[in-house]
Amino acid sequence: MINSELFKKYIRGECTVEECQLIEDWLAQYNADKPIDFSEINQMLDSMDKKLDSEIPLPSSQKNYWLHVLVAASVLLFSTFFFIRVNQEDPQDLVAQNEKLAPTGNNAIIILEDGSTYKLDDLKQFDTIDANSYLITRNQEGQLIYIEKYDSDVLVYNTIQTNYGGIVNFELSDGSQVWINSKSKITYPIKFSENSREVSLEGEAYFEVVSSKELKNHPAFFVKTKQHTLEVLGAHFNVNSYKKQYEVALLEGHVQIKNNHLENNSIQLYQNQIYDGAMIQKDANIERFIDWKSGYFDFSHLTLQEISEKLSNWYGVEFEISKSLQSKQVFGQIDRKKSLLDVLKLLEKTMPITYKVEHNKIFIYQKLI
Repeated sequence: MINSELFKKYIRGECTVEECQLIEDWLAQYNADKPIDFSEINQMLDSMDKKLDSEIPLPSSQKNYWLHVLVAASVLLFSTFFFIRVNQEDPQDLVAQNEKLAPTGNNAIIILEDGSTYKLDDLKQFDTIDANSYLITRNQEGQLIYIEKYDSDVLVYNTIQTNYGGIVNFELSDGSQVWINSKSKITYPIKFSENSREVSLEGEAYFEVVSSKELKNHPAFFVKTKQHTLEVLGAHFNVNSYKKQYEVALLEGHVQIKNNHLENNSIQLYQNQIYDGAMIQKDANIERFIDWKSGYFDFSHLTLQEISEKLSNWYGVEFEISKSLQSKQVFGQIDRKKSLLDVLKLLEKTMPITYKVEHNKIFIYQKLI
């Protein structure tokens, strides 16, 4: 709505991008043949305020819009009534001041049994950490590999902890593969015993576990979190235990899940099923649960609140979303290599909301027209 207050904001340079465009379009229509008389326009606007307030209708909050935008090789499809517009703060400040370019590297540390800590990004290809009874090196594919100096029956534990934007892939002593998502921590023995395979997880990780049938004594594999213990003989699965959340997505095989605080309880999970801590569902698009491992954000069936949590873990920012928007669903995929600014710009083109950046926090509001 054009009124005197908005025009004063324009003169002071305090308008949003949308407000600037609105005023400039209006000025172009006002009189393109002579210099602009700002005092005359201001008087006109003062007299128009009440009239505009009473005549401009607000859109119905029940109306739904589906907008399509091609993003890389994917289509973003957003539902519900949204508007995104950039706040007056220069969007470049988001990158320049807060360094919200897409993260690179592992952004992680490894903690040895003696408490010594190493940054994994400092461990380059074929570099080696010389520990007491073993070596840690990085192979040609960038994966962490353990090499024993000598045989030992003593269980030695290491911990890998990722920061915002961190992802680490490494191989356990039985040949199982693990990928750890950002803001996560996993503790594991550098060599499993013959009768047990167990790791502890906080956050999110994807596992490709070697079948127990291929190992001596056929030991099961356990993933322990604060609330649950997952038992597997051989499977590919994703475990998400951020905060109070617990979610398992099974891509291949069969697993059993037990609640650590309840007796005589177990849940059986089969291929293409997910367990959200309360119920089991089948999901035809099970790959969306490992989007983070595959290098993109999959927003399918997620609310704006859930999406903000994904973006927060990746870019290291906080989000505060108006309650009216938190449950709105969004559909689509975005490349994780894009900066946060790029992601917000893509949303800006498709979702009618407005956002404001303050330091390391992003506020999202519904746009009022």
